[in-house]
Amino acid sequence: MKKISIILFFILSVSLLFAQSKSEEAYKAIQNSNFEKALTLAKDLLTVDSTDTALKVLIILREKEPGNIKVQEMIGDVYNKLGVLELAASNYLEVEKRDSLNIPLKFKLAEVYYKQKKYTDAVNAYLRILHVDSTNVQAIKNISKIFYLAKLYQNAAFYLTKYLNIEKSEDAYVEAANSFLEVGKYNEAYNYSKSGLQLYPNNNTLKKIQAITAYYLTKLDESVNLYTSLPDSLLNIMDLIKIGRAAEIINKDSLALQSFSKAYQKDSTLKEIFIDLANLNYLKKDYDKAIKFYKKQIEVDSNNEPAYRYIGFAYFQEQKYDESRKALLKAIRLNENQVSTHFWLAQVYKALDSLSKVEDEFQIVLKLIEGKESNYRNEGADAYGYLGQRAFERKNYSLASNYLKKALQLKADVLPFLIMLASSEHQLGNYSEAIKLYKRVLVLDPKNVIAKKGLRMLSAD
Repeated sequence: MKKISIILFFILSVSLLFAQSKSEEAYKAIQNSNFEKALTLAKDLLTVDSTDTALKVLIILREKEPGNIKVQEMIGDVYNKLGVLELAASNYLEVEKRDSLNIPLKFKLAEVYYKQKKYTDAVNAYLRILHVDSTNVQAIKNISKIFYLAKLYQNAAFYLTKYLNIEKSEDAYVEAANSFLEVGKYNEAYNYSKSGLQLYPNNNTLKKIQAITAYYLTKLDESVNLYTSLPDSLLNIMDLIKIGRAAEIINKDSLALQSFSKAYQKDSTLKEIFIDLANLNYLKKDYDKAIKFYKKQIEVDSNNEPAYRYIGFAYFQEQKYDESRKALLKAIRLNENQVSTHFWLAQVYKALDSLSKVEDEFQIVLKLIEGKESNYRNEGADAYGYLGQRAFERKNYSLASNYLKKALQLKADVLPFLIMLASSEHQLGNYSEAIKLYKRVLVLDPKNVIAKKGLRMLSAD
């Protein structure tokens, strides 16, 4: 340690002696009117950090040669080195007024403004460089950097694109793509991130920007592929939600559920994904989890009709019929015109043996789908078929025939419907029609006892 101190003392002593020698030589040069030599010596003093001595020499030189812009610029350099930035800037400005083409001087002035956080003045100084040299790469780069750090993304994007026309910098691609993303110009952000990835294929920031913009441009397969190529550490909650939404649309339900689940793990208050988690778990037949998230959705929005409707469906799948009934009735109070709710409530009443209520619900279903039966073939066929069966059991064969014909128009060759319709036509005395129907039954079920007996009774076997 003592040895190091001795060495440092020696170096300092040598520096002081050098500065003293140079300053004496500079003063002598000034006395001899050799101002150029004195200026060179002042520069040497500045180089070895003898700034105070250099400044004294330069002030004397300025008095001797008030019009010497080299002296004025070097005084600015001294103040810049001392951190007296206002005086550095004022000296540089004086030089710029008299030498408007001095690009290195303009860079110094711009950098001083940047150090002072006078970003507008710094940009204007760089713009004055571009006025002299419109393709000055460093000026374009520095302007874009200032705008980017100031989050003035529209301006940053403009200069970054100019810079990328000259140099294909990885950082510039990232900043250009992100700037366009920030101002909502998704096509441009997408194109710059994609172009950047062609040169820098391992840049995850560019991959993420392309994934985000591909999502907004509805290139959903591409968005999902890019997102899933990124490590989880780079994905925030909004990224996970985007993956989930895109995956839902392109029918990648497992990925959608995985992404929404990760988002929920990060923030369990994300109410916008409760219904997604509920529906995806329902599709996966994980009804307990589906019910959990439907309940969360209902806590957030007590008038959310789809949540009540689907929780009713989930309870039905778990054979919790009373809970299903209550949920579906609540859904109907919120929207009485939803066909599927009435249809499944009818199934619930079947399970509960409330047969008259089954009929009531199926009548509502038929009323709701009137004129739109082709869009609800299964629901319509089941409703007409059930009502036909009930009429048949009551021996109201005319009404049964009417319902069963409509059921078979929506869903052909349903064996129970055909058998009941054939028997109804038989009972109504429509024998030729009954024979045709019995024979259709035997095509579907060659051993059907009812059809064989009917044909035998009609001497058509």
